Amino acid sequence: MASVVAWLQSREPPPPLILVEGEERRLAQRVVVRLREAVEGELELAFLHLDAAEASPSEVVAHAETLPMLSPRMTVVVEGIERWLARGGGAEEEGPPPSLDPLLDYLEAPNPTTTLCLLAAKLDGRSRATRRLRDRCLHLEAKATPADAARWCAWVARRAGVRLERGAGELLVDHLGLDLARLETEVERLALLVEAGGTVTRELAEQQVAPALPGVWDFVGSLAARDRRRALTTLHGLLASGEVPFRLLGLVAWQVRQLLRARAALDRGRPRDEVARELRLYGHRADRLFRQAARFTEAELRAAHARLTRADLEMKGRGLGPELALEQVVLDLCPAAR
Repeated sequence: MASVVAWLQSREPPPPLILVEGEERRLAQRVVVRLREAVEGELELAFLHLDAAEASPSEVVAHAETLPMLSPRMTVVVEGIERWLARGGGAEEEGPPPSLDPLLDYLEAPNPTTTLCLLAAKLDGRSRATRRLRDRCLHLEAKATPADAARWCAWVARRAGVRLERGAGELLVDHLGLDLARLETEVERLALLVEAGGTVTRELAEQQVAPALPGVWDFVGSLAARDRRRALTTLHGLLASGEVPFRLLGLVAWQVRQLLRARAALDRGRPRDEVARELRLYGHRADRLFRQAARFTEAELRAAHARLTRADLEMKGRGLGPELALEQVVLDLCPAAR
């Protein structure tokens, strides 16, 4: 399995068979965009976008076996193929489901003038059909890891006509998390602040994405003091000032990671100055970090970071709303009001 971001950055031509699997829809859609941009000739004749809810495997294979018209290649994209495997191959809701056999047979001898791209959020790895698909196709994973998210930032920057300084992408990921839509928006906004072909420096990125950091430090400080009332008051003030809950959560998580790195390094006997240089913090900012790190144990910081990660999932799911999810973090980390 390869990373979608790595494939997007490569110059490899699209192969005959691609399987994009994963729940990061933005990455999956970027694969579709790249395939569409690679079409030569009339787009209407050389690019077909289907939904597995409306097209059966046999119909898709028929399209894939069609010779291209006025173009050297045909591209067929099919969304949601997990429907086929979950129902045994059926696209229609009524009647016996069509067989997957036409698709499985096609995998053995794909049309060399067609790129067939199959998209799925999640497939059952125990299924024979899934194993065949993963084995025969270029298998791309639509899942954001911290490293991939940083590479995504660099890729978005290049598309916007600028470049990111070394470390700028990682800083954005630290501040904003793994939400690729948020990262893309922020990189595109930063690109507008420099000349075409210029460089978005790490310093510029930090200046632009961290205006709320003083308030966030206050919020983290109230969590460190287990001061539930002050933490809730600070949180509500940040939200009332216009801070977006998702971005605020990313900033808090970044601060907690900084505290965790500092606490772990100091516990292992490393000199304070060395740790500060590694974290790129100097003067009063370094002093403040070490003061707050001293109020936590390493175990407490790891638990806090795990709780923030869970809150991120809750905010993206169908459970609590973003504001309530943040309030619940306060209640969990500050079990008793002071």
